[in-house]
Amino acid sequence: MTITTGSHALVEDDIVWRVPAGADAYLGPIVLIENGSGDTPVDLTGYSAGLQVRRKYGGAEVLASLHSDDGTVTIGGLDGSILFHLPVEQSRGWSPRWVEAVFDAELYAPGGQVIRLCNGSLDIRPNVTVEEA
Repeated sequence: MTITTGSHALVEDDIVWRVPAGADAYLGPIVLIENGSGDTPVDLTGYSAGLQVRRKYGGAEVLASLHSDDGTVTIGGLDGSILFHLPVEQSRGWSPRWVEAVFDAELYAPGGQVIRLCNGSLDIRPNVTVEEA
């Protein structure tokens, strides 16, 4: 997926992320391209990023939290790429009744600016296989 920067931040709305609960899931890589540059990636050196999953907008319970500080988000630097990794440990215990959730991702500039990168919904595929204890 490519997001072109512009005067209205970087928001890409209504992404549908298909997530198999109980397995590793990935969103991206998302590549940020400088507006008007053709295909020049944004230099993300020094940036960090985070993503949260909740059952619904405004919901108190966080179902998953990803961040570049813990290695679940990888930022490519000069190539302008961002890869989100939802590890199995964060989705293994999700209820089989949960078939959708919402998320948003933010990009944090070295100077402290917070930029909404994208948001959307999770199309959750419940886990049928249960690990034996």
